[in-house]
Amino acid sequence: MQRKPELTHEEFVNHWFKIHGALARKVPGVRRYMQNHIREISSRADIPDLDMEIDGIAVCSLSPIRMTVPLPN
Repeated sequence: MQRKPELTHEEFVNHWFKIHGALARKVPGVRRYMQNHIREISSRADIPDLDMEIDGIAVCSLSPIRMTVPLPN
């Protein structure tokens, strides 16, 4: 995820954690919601750097969806 240009990294993390974290808890079927907040960028010579800055990565696991409409034969 990339923050809006008008937000500092700290403002972004605070909003993402407090607002979006609470919203994710309310979504039916969400089994796991994880936020990975980027604190610093490290690089390696064998991996090219990204052309964009990122402030975090979200991972969401959902419950399996049950089919309520029968599939056509």
